Amino acid sequence: MSNSAVNTKIDITVITVCFNSSKTIGRTLQSVFDSAVNFEGCVELVIVDGKSSDNTIEIVNSFIWKTPDNLIVKLISEPDKGIYDAMNKGILLSSGNIVGFLNSDDMFLCSTIKTIVETFDKFDSVSAIHADVLWEYVLDDSTILLRRDGSPNLTTITTGMTINHPTLYCRRSLYASLGLFDDNLRYVADWKWAIGLFKTDTDVKYLNLPLVVFNMTGVSNQLIARRIWEIFGVYYYLFNVGSISFIRFFILCLNTSFRTLFSAIYLNFLPVSIRKRVTRFRKLKHSVDLNDFRGTF
Repeated sequence: MSNSAVNTKIDITVITVCFNSSKTIGRTLQSVFDSAVNFEGCVELVIVDGKSSDNTIEIVNSFIWKTPDNLIVKLISEPDKGIYDAMNKGILLSSGNIVGFLNSDDMFLCSTIKTIVETFDKFDSVSAIHADVLWEYVLDDSTILLRRDGSPNLTTITTGMTINHPTLYCRRSLYASLGLFDDNLRYVADWKWAIGLFKTDTDVKYLNLPLVVFNMTGVSNQLIARRIWEIFGVYYYLFNVGSISFIRFFILCLNTSFRTLFSAIYLNFLPVSIRKRVTRFRKLKHSVDLNDFRGTF
């Protein structure tokens, strides 16, 4: 499904995967529209819905009629095997030379699309870019935004997902050479794919600025054991190919287990008052105001 039959070069494809996202999909789509308006080229938005049972599709359809002239929308709604299966469907449906993802509860800044495309245009040798995100914590009736930097040194990817995946945009050729996401994994397929990216001699550029507001409220405490098991599996792969030693493997497994459990407890069980205190002391760059960033790059 598309809002228009535009026969033109598509500069960038944004893929949004959703399932029962009626509470947040509206603001996500609006942020894409606002960012597309500030870009002169053609943008493609591919929405992959997992056959939602709420009114997600009705909300999406209500937005399509007011789509900017330079934005093409494709929508499919069908059952899938999980988020990475849905993301793979989005890649296969995409037409843009540049491809990336925006979660159904996250937001672009007004300048995000323009910044991404202009970076690729400026650096012909670059095959992928990544940047910072603004972590969004909703505590009671207040929202706290904290800037989370990405790592400019890709070698750190062997210790965890140090790339902010919502800011990772790649040329289509990378998915042809590296393949799609491993949809047998439910939580860490993006990290596994990023490790494959690191193991190539691909030119990846880090942008020292935020591109996405990443909603932290929706992080689930479900299936923590499986999440840890999958992370261990990636570390085991790195150990087998000689990227880490056995001691490093053991230390990383313990460290990841602790961080995963802490995040689940922190986001789901601690009282709001304690979470506010913890948030203030997280080792992040600084607290920010969203208005400081929208449209300023």
